[in-house]
Amino acid sequence: MWWNRLLLVVMVFSFLACESTSRYFRNRMYDTTDLVTIGIEKKSAGVSLFLWCIGGGLKIEDQTRGFGLRDGHLGIYEISDGSRLGISPLLSNDSPKNKLGNSFFLINSSGHFQYRPIPRSKEKDYQILNLLTIFPIASIPNSKQNVTRCNSPLKVETSIAFYYGMRVGMNFSELFDFIVGFIGFDPLDDDEVKGE
Repeated sequence: MWWNRLLLVVMVFSFLACESTSRYFRNRMYDTTDLVTIGIEKKSAGVSLFLWCIGGGLKIEDQTRGFGLRDGHLGIYEISDGSRLGISPLLSNDSPKNKLGNSFFLINSSGHFQYRPIPRSKEKDYQILNLLTIFPIASIPNSKQNVTRCNSPLKVETSIAFYYGMRVGMNFSELFDFIVGFIGFDPLDDDEVKGE
């Protein structure tokens, strides 16, 4: 009687102590941190709303730095890496409309650049660029990163600021990754695997 309960407790603890089980639960925990964006930012002004690579607003964020949870990274992040958009010869290099991170309804851009990322989130930096809020541009000429990409195509994020501000959002592609992760699939290839 009592030895059956003891055997059950020993089996449960053995199962939970197993390396693969421990890694499985750690991956589910990490996937949970990928779901939401919540951050406090400084050196930002205006309002923006992005869904995937479309959206924009009236916002200056080319020097914005934030702290919070964004794309699985808990810590300091930046909106711009200092890149110039270079999409129009009519805009001077010093024009605010030509800097990554700024949005002016006609030309909208944003990004995510982590400060000291953990290994599983290193590939989650991205740039966004569109015209008239609805026409994504596939690459940013003359930038350090030659392709503008949204590694989270179903992400919605909004920010509001007057020097200090906040950013909130939800990542629906990471939600899908989290749900199918329970049965062993990893469509975003961000789970820890044996040997890492």
